[in-house]
Amino acid sequence: MSSNAVPGFLPSTNGLRFVNRFPAQATIFLRLGGRTILGLGNAADGLCGGLATVTRDLFDAGMARWEDVDPPEGDSPHFRELVWRQVDSFELGRVPFRFYDLAVAHPDPPTAWSRLLRRRPRPVETVRREWPRIRADVDAGHLSMVGLVRAATWDPRLLGLNHQVVAYGYEVSRDSLSLSIYDPNHPLDDTVRIRLQLTMDRRSATMSYSTGEPLLAFFRAP
Repeated sequence: MSSNAVPGFLPSTNGLRFVNRFPAQATIFLRLGGRTILGLGNAADGLCGGLATVTRDLFDAGMARWEDVDPPEGDSPHFRELVWRQVDSFELGRVPFRFYDLAVAHPDPPTAWSRLLRRRPRPVETVRREWPRIRADVDAGHLSMVGLVRAATWDPRLLGLNHQVVAYGYEVSRDSLSLSIYDPNHPLDDTVRIRLQLTMDRRSATMSYSTGEPLLAFFRAP
């Protein structure tokens, strides 16, 4: 078994203290002549990408995490920072597209059309393409932004069922993998893990999330 971790990072000491849970409120406002004319988005859907990105930014900059123990209010600078870092985390649409692509274009088990198009099943794509990219980040001493695919649906309106987290360590053996995760939905918890077990023929894998939430695939974002 081999393992590695980003030196000095733990969710309990470096992750944001508050949970990714906000009241229903607009996140982006369109203003004209100093007046708000339209509010877009809904913070109640979560700002996981914003929390994950801010956590990475603060750690990379060698700065202390925010002192907030409760989710920041909607008119606060920290709330606005979370919103804009949430937008940034989408990487001009590349991250939502990758969520959708893994959800619908890499069916597991494979179908006739996915075989025809040579689209690998989600677990195979995760193991062969995404895990090496995450490992490279950690081996270089960098936190890795990770997208968790939690729903296989053609409805793009349900992309919000998916989730963004930060990987900071791993343990890997011949047949299994465990990724250490900072999860904005489980703040201060150093025990959150992605677990992956290769099948007997080593051609696919089963995945689980230590909190019990569903996990169909994961990828390095972007």
